[in-house]
Amino acid sequence: MTKNTFITIILAVLFIGVLSGCSKKYDPQNPIEGLWVLDKGETISDEVVFSFHRATKFEQDKSGYAFKPNGLLISRQNSGWCGTPPISYVETQGDWSKDGNKIKLNGIFWGGKLTTEFEINKLDGNQLQVKQVSVKYN
Repeated sequence: MTKNTFITIILAVLFIGVLSGCSKKYDPQNPIEGLWVLDKGETISDEVVFSFHRATKFEQDKSGYAFKPNGLLISRQNSGWCGTPPISYVETQGDWSKDGNKIKLNGIFWGGKLTTEFEINKLDGNQLQVKQVSVKYN
């Protein structure tokens, strides 16, 4: 084996390793676990509905959630009260739990503590759509 062939093989293995390391994580047993980036929030028939897509990392100018195993929640959200662009984002920790098609999130926001409950409308390997059931600010 020549030196160039050896280097080519090493580079190919590294490239494949990088690609597989960046794959979107999806566990069919726990499909909510993973990182979700907000696509849109809208009001439909007096109900607030949020749509997310699965991602491998948070996007610079978007909110989202990372549902980690054991109930750890990472929330990417507006860092202050002003919603006028440019918006600065911050990642905070909290906890989450799931009961049937309900998800409860406990965390913090710029003004204090926040508890939100969602009802899952759609959940698969790539999309999450939830309806907001309740929001409590402390």
